[in-house]
Amino acid sequence: MQPAVTPEMRSLEPEAATPSDVTPIPLQYSPMPATSHHYEMVDGVMHVYADEGSTNNLFEVSAAAAWMLLLVSKARPSVTVFL
Repeated sequence: MQPAVTPEMRSLEPEAATPSDVTPIPLQYSPMPATSHHYEMVDGVMHVYADEGSTNNLFEVSAAAAWMLLLVSKARPSVTVFL
């Protein structure tokens, strides 16, 4: 089995297809605008909502994970569990 392009042939390829593919300042920081997400801790589990008035939880905890959290919290109440 032979490769379609040998390493010697690849060494002749340009590094970027166009100059715009290369970032002129690679470590430049541009701040992102703040989101309106609302975070709430309920029974040791973080819930994320789209905004403060929303009731739709964006990241639901599965029933299996919730059951495991219940078992761990009853067995060792001093242990914090992160999902």
